[in-house]
Amino acid sequence: MAKKKKLDKKGSDSNPVSIAVMGGQFTGKGALVTQYTSNEFVTTNYDMGGYFRKRIQLNSEQVTLILQDTPGHEEIQPSWFEGCDGIIMIYCINDRKTLLKLNELDIVGKCE
Repeated sequence: MAKKKKLDKKGSDSNPVSIAVMGGQFTGKGALVTQYTSNEFVTTNYDMGGYFRKRIQLNSEQVTLILQDTPGHEEIQPSWFEGCDGIIMIYCINDRKTLLKLNELDIVGKCE
């Protein structure tokens, strides 16, 4: 099982790119983030939450990508979007309710 890597949001990088990962509970947000940032496949369902970091090449520049795995069972918190550059919305393809839940999220205009 992958270890949770909670990090400070800002970190030491002078040019981070911050993305909030949104979706319902048990949609695989944490597994997706862990797979991308750590190359580890998570097979258990648990609500991770937290910040995950990976160095990437973006427009010929090395930047730190900060992915915030948001809890799927809580109401949206304004702090999730502070300094956010974008949002990835996740749903489970075999559970239509998780797709419909995305429509209920009030996220338009939340990122800077």
